[in-house]
Amino acid sequence: MSRKYLPFTIAKSFKYSYVQHAVADFETCFIDQKRENVRVWAWGFLNYITGEYEEGNNIDSFIDHILGDKNVYDIGFHNLKFDGHFIIPQLFKRGYQFLPNDQFMDKWSSGDDLSGFFTHNITAMGQWFSITICKPHNVNKSTPAFVHIWDTYKLFNKKLSEIGLQYSTGPQKIQEDRAFYEEIRPEGHELTERERLYLKADCDVLATALLQQLSEFGTIYRTQASKAFHFFKESCTDESGNNNYKLKYEGIQQWRVPEVAPGFEDYAGATVRYLPKKVRNELYRSKIEVVDAFEHYIPDFYTWSDIKRAYTGGISYVNYLYMEKSIYEKITVIDVNSMYPYCLRTFDIPFGRFVKIDGAPDFNKPGAWIAGARVSFKLKKDSNLPCIQIKEKYGREWLRESTDYMKYGEEDKYNEDVIFFTSVDYETFKENYDFTVHKWLYHYYFANVSNMDGKKFVDYWYHVKQDADNTMKRIKKAKPDTYKEDTAYIQAALKRQEAKIMLNSAYGKHGTKYFLYSKYSFYNKHTGSVEYVPETELSRDPNKEPSHYYCPYAAFVTAYARQMLVRTWNAFDGRALYCDTDSIHFLGTPDSIPESVAVDTDGSGALGLWKVEDEFIKARYIRSKSYIEVDQDGKPHVTCAGATPEIKELMDWDTFRVGFNAWRIAEQRGLDYRDHSKLTPRIYPDGVALEPVNFEIKAAKFAK
Repeated sequence: MSRKYLPFTIAKSFKYSYVQHAVADFETCFIDQKRENVRVWAWGFLNYITGEYEEGNNIDSFIDHILGDKNVYDIGFHNLKFDGHFIIPQLFKRGYQFLPNDQFMDKWSSGDDLSGFFTHNITAMGQWFSITICKPHNVNKSTPAFVHIWDTYKLFNKKLSEIGLQYSTGPQKIQEDRAFYEEIRPEGHELTERERLYLKADCDVLATALLQQLSEFGTIYRTQASKAFHFFKESCTDESGNNNYKLKYEGIQQWRVPEVAPGFEDYAGATVRYLPKKVRNELYRSKIEVVDAFEHYIPDFYTWSDIKRAYTGGISYVNYLYMEKSIYEKITVIDVNSMYPYCLRTFDIPFGRFVKIDGAPDFNKPGAWIAGARVSFKLKKDSNLPCIQIKEKYGREWLRESTDYMKYGEEDKYNEDVIFFTSVDYETFKENYDFTVHKWLYHYYFANVSNMDGKKFVDYWYHVKQDADNTMKRIKKAKPDTYKEDTAYIQAALKRQEAKIMLNSAYGKHGTKYFLYSKYSFYNKHTGSVEYVPETELSRDPNKEPSHYYCPYAAFVTAYARQMLVRTWNAFDGRALYCDTDSIHFLGTPDSIPESVAVDTDGSGALGLWKVEDEFIKARYIRSKSYIEVDQDGKPHVTCAGATPEIKELMDWDTFRVGFNAWRIAEQRGLDYRDHSKLTPRIYPDGVALEPVNFEIKAAKFAK
């Protein structure tokens, strides 16, 4: 017996009455002062459709609650990576067995008994998406009872306190002091009214946000990327209103010669339309039944790997002449109005089938290409922006990216690898470098290019972003001193952020890895703890279906964006200090912006125009994403990758430099170092705890 729907498909559907849609939350602590293990001291469970709420004071009662009946549960946890570490050990202790996701789904589809099994979707990089548990009960003859647990943080990507502010008509998260969070509650602790209110508020905030998503979109997407990608696909329609995304970016239905075809053994598996005419006619006369198959445009890992090596992201770079130096001059920051959406809807992007051709591309031929070549290069001017990133192979299927952009390179250094780049990158390299190709190996030629797809998607979400921008400007003007505390301003800022994520997520989904590696979980009886082992090429199921996203789309969108950034940086002729993807910080006032830079002078917010974001009187740039700028009022503006808001409170003009040590500065100021720490997860036998670690600023490492 086969089952029509996979479990996660049923779980996220709201048409099945037997599915209970809920949110849940754990409160945890150490079991004693020895701090050798952790436990759940409270859990809340809220059905956001019916409003029914339940709670308990230990993990066993929670597991009993979700596994002890015949209901199908779809449960959202905000940050499953934390809460999931408490659930999986309990499943192993109860005798449940882990199955890799693909094997679990295959057995589900085949109608096999999965009672006592569970699976999870945890990537090799440690991202937790879901846990699916099959109960020893059946909802009906064809559907086993199961629990599907998923991570709501992948959808909202913000703290619960920020979610509460975004949907301010609903409940808000309750903030407590550190003593509340660090208190060790003994086993059997009865919840106080204060604790109950805190726990219920967390569930209420999340439930309200999910109900709003359900009301607005008719379903609840599981990640922000899948939500954006869905809307992007739906917007790809032709003039007749027919959706053509699949035909343009996934593949086409083809007739193939069967593997067993007497007399046509040399053509087994071949596409019928590409056979020689004589052979094709003989095949038709033979009455051999051909196979109906779908032909993906990205047919195999090796093709994807070549194209992926031409797909690099935005450039974050500090002008090395000013790195770690204090700058006491006027500085202006400009950024592009939605750079990636602008590129997505403005420039010609490849689609459809492409061909692999040996040697150099034909530069006079219309279309686009991605090529592999052995090259040497050197910046034409020292002040130009480096934009060549070397991607190195690491093993057979893993790619490791250098985070540095190269100023120059020699042919001999890369004789065991090749650089891959798009036709757009080639233009950029030739403008920016003395760029020599010593040998063209091969290229992929795309005859079909278009700038029509995604326009509806970009226009809709850019309109949302502009509305939010206008609201924020209006409130800031009316309340210049208190606008940041205004609820309407916060709501607009969060709505703007959501629209920005939607606009920037759709194209990136096309760059998804060909094989999505996962982690397996094992219970170590000797240590009494769960171990998570990354899947490798050797352990991966050979029948595992790869992803076939159209990587060239992502490669060309980012190539056009980098070209815009490089040309603008170089226009400042040595005055550019720092850039990050779509922004440039330069010496001078807004009046000194070069004429070649298209500026949004009237504040229209038009796509693709550069606008003045801020002005400062001094700055210090340590490395990418780590710098301080001071405005005319003497207020420091700090950007520091990895630093929490509490750590940034210690950063000012005097302390923000190489050697910054958060705990030392906190001690010097008579502050508790724990209030100015970075929280890092530490795994224990029964769960995980967030423990404080110090934060330091170290010197940058940069390429030649």
